[in-house]
Amino acid sequence: MHKQIYLDIDKNFNTKTLGLHWNCKLDSFKYSVNVLSELWVTKQIILSTMSQIFEPLGLICPILIKSKIIMPLLWSLKSNWDESIPSELHTTWVQYIHELPKLNMIQVQQQITCSSPISFEIHGFCNVSILAYGAYIYLKTINSKNETYVQLYAPNHELPH
Repeated sequence: MHKQIYLDIDKNFNTKTLGLHWNCKLDSFKYSVNVLSELWVTKQIILSTMSQIFEPLGLICPILIKSKIIMPLLWSLKSNWDESIPSELHTTWVQYIHELPKLNMIQVQQQITCSSPISFEIHGFCNVSILAYGAYIYLKTINSKNETYVQLYAPNHELPH
């Protein structure tokens, strides 16, 4: 006898997985970011906000790296965990978190290639600065109807040590 398993999928075929929302009908992922604007911003609040966004695909790393750049600046101040941060960093942080809800508009299809591809191209790009470095690789496929499909991969973005 086989045991039936029921998936908790809402009427729009969405379910949360790995910190993303997956639409199983369209086989696509969507980000869901809900950040509250804080008048009183501390190291603890910034770290808590950063940890709420899990990004296993690496596609929004260029956005998330901004918060990772702010953290070392906070640690260098040697302020207390619950102490309000300086006004310059506060302004930078508030501007940053007001942009984060725009991530909710991103939807990523999981299809890797177009149907019946006749051509494959792999392209890579990297960038380095004093503040951060990163790399992207994308796969471009073209089918017999000359339709092009591009799948982006972002292996990592880091702060230099």
